[in-house]
Amino acid sequence: MNIFGYDIADALNDVLNKMFEFFTWAVNLMPGSPFTDFITGVPSSFNQTMGFVNYFVPVSFCLQIATAWLASILIYYVVQLILRWIKAIE
Repeated sequence: MNIFGYDIADALNDVLNKMFEFFTWAVNLMPGSPFTDFITGVPSSFNQTMGFVNYFVPVSFCLQIATAWLASILIYYVVQLILRWIKAIE
């Protein structure tokens, strides 16, 4: 669709580009990771061993499950606290 010689797709593309520039600028304001030295200092034999362990025990999947469980427990307690504040439950 052409409005005054300017396509809506071009306008949307310009808006998205500006948003990307803003987020890039905001991320560049943040300090570097404090874990960079730790990650680069891990010996390659440890990486290889963890690869073997991860083949039998899916560590990343276990961490995802644990994170989801902790988030659901946190949400439960926050909702319970709010309901106690408004005296909906005892």
